[in-house]
Amino acid sequence: MDLYLGNLADRIMSNGKLQKLFRADIISLGEMLSDKHEIPNMQRPFEWHTNSGKKHVPQLWKDLVEFTEDDSEKEDLYYTGTLICYKEKNKWFVIDGQQRITTLSLLFIAIRDIFDNSWSKHSGKKIKFRGKNLDYKDFSKTIQDLTIGNSKSPRLQPKMDNTKNTNAYRWRMKKEPRSSPGYGIDSPTLRTNQAYIYLKSEIKDKFNSLITHKDIENISSFIDHLLNGVVFNRTTVKDMAQGYRIFSSENTTGLKLNHMDITRALMLAQIDRKSLRKAENKVIHNLARMTKVMAERSTAQKNKFIRSFWVIREGKPLSQSPLLNTMGLEIKKLNIENIEIFALEISKWATKYSHEIIDTLPNMGHYKIHKNLKSCGFSQHEILLLALLMRKGSYKPSDSQLNKILEIVEILYVRYMLVGRLPGNKFETLFAKWANKVYNNVTINSLELIMKGDIAEIEEPAEFGNNFSRLHYKSKSVATYLLSKIELFNTPSLDVISDFENATVERVIPKKDQYSWYIPTIVRNSEWEELYDPSDWADKIDEKLFSYSLVYEKVSKTTQKEVFIRPFYDGIKNCIVENSGPFVYNRSFFEDLTTFHKSAAANRGKKLGKDAEKVWPSIV
Repeated sequence: MDLYLGNLADRIMSNGKLQKLFRADIISLGEMLSDKHEIPNMQRPFEWHTNSGKKHVPQLWKDLVEFTEDDSEKEDLYYTGTLICYKEKNKWFVIDGQQRITTLSLLFIAIRDIFDNSWSKHSGKKIKFRGKNLDYKDFSKTIQDLTIGNSKSPRLQPKMDNTKNTNAYRWRMKKEPRSSPGYGIDSPTLRTNQAYIYLKSEIKDKFNSLITHKDIENISSFIDHLLNGVVFNRTTVKDMAQGYRIFSSENTTGLKLNHMDITRALMLAQIDRKSLRKAENKVIHNLARMTKVMAERSTAQKNKFIRSFWVIREGKPLSQSPLLNTMGLEIKKLNIENIEIFALEISKWATKYSHEIIDTLPNMGHYKIHKNLKSCGFSQHEILLLALLMRKGSYKPSDSQLNKILEIVEILYVRYMLVGRLPGNKFETLFAKWANKVYNNVTINSLELIMKGDIAEIEEPAEFGNNFSRLHYKSKSVATYLLSKIELFNTPSLDVISDFENATVERVIPKKDQYSWYIPTIVRNSEWEELYDPSDWADKIDEKLFSYSLVYEKVSKTTQKEVFIRPFYDGIKNCIVENSGPFVYNRSFFEDLTTFHKSAAANRGKKLGKDAEKVWPSIV
């Protein structure tokens, strides 16, 4: 599901207003388990399966493991759905979410019991957990205090009925000896026991039954990751009747929470918190527009849009926690005068991002440079480009002004990052600063001066042309971009878009490991021999930029193999010339070349280096 509030917004739009007051809060698993929850008696029993049907318990476990493994930097969030609750005194009564809460509680009961049963093997050892060094013997109690509670004050109170399933949960949670051995609460047919046994087995398997201290460190990190990174949207309703009306139309399947969902939830929660009823229809309408225009985009693209939106406004890079804090603080400041404006603004930015940043068309002035940079795997420029595209009226840049700014970005990318090998994160602060200047309507001429001034403060990598002449092959996309720009510089009559849409690169010098079955013969008996002399080349010559040629059509593998077997002038040369299409500069080089020996390779590299100095001139 897209987030409970997203579906609710659609119903609200059809009804014209919220049916009842509610509050929606994004809370972590740790926060949720620190509160007391109770399952009302009219709820169905615990029904999640482990080995039949939809296998909800194994799926939740798999999702949690994948989340922690994919999020090694602990910057992401995993959304497990909506909790619909109403509160009486200090206890939350669960209308929707009891299956998930019960399963997650059983997970921590299983973790507690595993530690209980293994403490003697690690007696006296310390565990680092949530910033503290704990004795191993105390870790079980710490987990219980944080997530489960005790028999007198349980964090989750199951239904107050007397069914075996409910009593089995109480027995597992309290960790008490059975008072009635024949009662059957340990029966493996009970869903509660099946979930507990399954989770305990999976935890032991994943963490090697806590045999080594490294296993202990790993499970400690895993638990901490879950408590902080697993989140819920806890929707608080007025009473049980209102909660069930909402629950009846909602699907609360778990998935990763993206930043767009969080933004929408915070906005709607602000309407409720501040009683901004007059603004709700327009706000909901524009949030729905934002959701619709980005509906087919990936989670990563949605996250990137929201991050870009806030980075541009703030003028500084924002990692996960600062981003979420900034979003929360700013949205909480919105009032009746500006919440409608904000919702309209973010929907317009989403439309622009979707249609002109993600799906750029050839008729757009920024198309070619933006596409080139994206094909090379470079995207830092996007926040600057988005800010420029959002300008209106007299502040809106012309296509020539837009490309003038993007040309500076290209020079920065090629000279400083690609050839100079400076890390991209070195420039994150600059791009955020420049985008913010654009957002605050600095003139294009002033922006250009600011950019050049900021870049001038960075030490420029030395010997650009010389290093470019020996540039190591990065990828076909990067090589195609570089050789295409040089071709266009030397053949200005070419159309910047149509003549380069089918451009690609092909290897001039055979790659040894790719053609090992016939290369040895070529190396021993032809002009290729000296090219592979290890005494003259520090690294593989067949992976240098100058060993690639720009072609108009992709050369088939069959043709490629055939031309590599034959002498150069009869094979590779003709193949490249024939496939050069409109690329006059590229074709003329090979037409005049009788063989591609070591000096020819070096000369081609030097020529490319000299051209590169002109195509990407120094900004300083």
